[in-house]
Order: sequence, then structure tokens, then C-alpha cells
Amino acid sequence: MCHNLRVADDDVQQQEFQFQIAWPDGIADQAQVANQFMIANDGSEPNGPDNAGIYLLVGHVGAPLWATSPEAAQERVANFGTSIPVQPKGAFFMTRGKAHELWETLGKHLGVS
Repeated sequence: MCHNLRVADDDVQQQEFQFQIAWPDGIADQAQVANQFMIANDGSEPNGPDNAGIYLLVGHVGAPLWATSPEAAQERVANFGTSIPVQPKGAFFMTRGKAHELWETLGKHLGVS
């Protein structure tokens, strides 16, 4: 994948450089299981500028090992309520433009766009 970088000096002269990005070998070895996702706006309008951003929060909820019987589940609810905590796996901020790029990439990969 190629990225362009524009550099300006004090005289506002710009020069553009092109770089290849490289993911490290074995990066997928660090993959985490995730089954919970939340997207939060940065406070800008939903149709705001492309440099406005979103937060993508990724987490996981494991199987409730305490739910071995209806009685055990009722006891859990009585003691702790109906909330099951999410284990955070990652929190990311990206511009709306990058979020759109991610959406398009996922759609192409999954064959839905």
C-alpha cells in the first residue's frame, strides 16, 4: 500500500514524498477474539466534515460460566444485576474519511458492497 506525505518548510514550499507501508510479519499472531463493538461520535454532526472523527471500541464477552442452571442465573441476577461486563480489546479513533475507507474495505472483503 502506498501513502503520500506532503512536507512544507517555513517558506511554505511543499514537496510530496511517496512511501510504501509494511505490516510486520506475524501480525495476525497477536489477534484477539472480539464479539462486541461500539461506535461513538466525537461530538460532531453525523454528516460533518471528513476530518471529524469516530471512536471504534472493540471488546469481548465470554460465555457466562455461572449460567449452569436457571437457579444459578437467577442468583447471579439477584446479586449483580443483568449487566455483563465487556472485556476491552481495543479502542481506536479515526477520521470519518478513514472510517469510510474501513467500511468500504470490509464490504469488499465480505462481498457485500
